[in-house]
Amino acid sequence: MPLAHNRVYNNIFVSAAKHNEGALAALQLANSEQTWVTDNILDRNCYWNTDPAAVPDFQSVLANPVTHDQENTPGYMQFAQWQSSFAVAYGGTHTAQDLNSIIANPQFVSSTLVPGPDSPVLLKGLHLAEVMDDFNGALRPLAPFFPYALGAFQPPVPETVVSGTPDGLLTFRPGPIRKKTDQSITSDNTLNDDSTLKFTMAPNAKYNIRLKVFFSTTATADFKYRVTGPSATLVRRQITRQAGTAPGIITPTFGFGTTYSTSDIVMDGTGTDGFIDEEIIVHNGATAGDFVFRWSQNTSSAGATIVRAGSYIEYTPF
Repeated sequence: MPLAHNRVYNNIFVSAAKHNEGALAALQLANSEQTWVTDNILDRNCYWNTDPAAVPDFQSVLANPVTHDQENTPGYMQFAQWQSSFAVAYGGTHTAQDLNSIIANPQFVSSTLVPGPDSPVLLKGLHLAEVMDDFNGALRPLAPFFPYALGAFQPPVPETVVSGTPDGLLTFRPGPIRKKTDQSITSDNTLNDDSTLKFTMAPNAKYNIRLKVFFSTTATADFKYRVTGPSATLVRRQITRQAGTAPGIITPTFGFGTTYSTSDIVMDGTGTDGFIDEEIIVHNGATAGDFVFRWSQNTSSAGATIVRAGSYIEYTPF
């Protein structure tokens, strides 16, 4: 089958595998028949091998006559060759690839695949109109003023002011993490992490956080939740919430401390729907980790308890 008309943008390729004498066969632009490899574009990618002695290699079927000094293996190129165009001996041309790509350690936070605050993959991505958010649902920045991060995750970025916009200055902040679909549980009163409503905090960073959750439950099950994160030096919360259909003005409650509360907040009411609205300030400690919304039924029941699509976390480092 033809290997043609592919576009490979904004990726991070990491491997511990080696090819021949210590090189990573990072990317092979070929197919089993070694034919019909045409109109493929790769750019804005990051390549890395966890072995510092391993140098990434690249291969294209069009470049089979090209060799380098690694056992004179046909077709394998180092990065500078991969990025250049040249005629091949038997006719045709190898098209330059990855002109804006890098070979660098992406500096993931701990064991996550989220780039850290000093990662070289930040601000390197290409804006793609069809890719509006990342793997967790966090919005990608708007083009052309603030490029994507490479990889599956858009990490929190410092507030940035860019000149040359229609109003002279424009400030950009990370977008909200939104639930795209309902998440439902039954017969479960053990707190679990929400599948979407979480983000990775950097060490010693400070955050303003807005948590907005809409849920449905049964009169028997009710609802409970807790927010958690890595060890912090300051946690301040203003909490507005309601379960059921009780009328009247809802009075916010406040929490101040140096740690996250270890107590569950129970939501019980006369109706089946409710909401949670929290404004939170967190001064994270020296350890990176996830800020997470955790929830469950308060009383195990066969009736469904649901966190609704449209719930979100919005956060801004400061």
